[in-house]
Amino acid sequence: MVDIRSVGVIGAGQMGSGIAQVAAQGGYDVLLHDISREKIDAAIAGIGAALARQVSRGQIDQTAMDEALSRIRPADGLEAIGGALGRLLGDGHDLICVSGGLGPTHDDLTMEAVGRATGRPLALDERALGLVAARSRSIQGDPSILAALREKQAMLPLGSVMLPPPGTAPGCIVRHGGTTVVVLPGPPWELE
Repeated sequence: MVDIRSVGVIGAGQMGSGIAQVAAQGGYDVLLHDISREKIDAAIAGIGAALARQVSRGQIDQTAMDEALSRIRPADGLEAIGGALGRLLGDGHDLICVSGGLGPTHDDLTMEAVGRATGRPLALDERALGLVAARSRSIQGDPSILAALREKQAMLPLGSVMLPPPGTAPGCIVRHGGTTVVVLPGPPWELE
């Protein structure tokens, strides 16, 4: 059995913050990674609110809440995410799961971090582009801007296997040495 002392969570969205909360309540130190400090701060505030609800219901006491929150530390920026992936890859894990940050906005940089950490440039995946375009067809706006946003979501690490999106953001599987990196969307409903 592996002796786990700390947990690294990449992605501070709904899924990542839930994992961070459960790990912190379980007594583990948590390093919560995301592209921006604001996202991490919002996630920690949300965790605090969820823990406060548990206190108000008598499920935990204030000390347990304070201890759990004290176990969560932030790590932000593309370099932090890429660095975390690099360390995990260097440790020789068989499987690394990354969630969130696959959207079309400027701060959705998970694919770029995975590409950098695995030494694979991002490339337009035509199949992914077709799926993203089909799923976002009803979105209105400037056609050139929409085309650029769709292309951003269809950029995957070269040689990866695209995972069709239940929403608009495709994930992927990347093999790196003996490690399989699985990149998944962040919203829990997209993982069902």
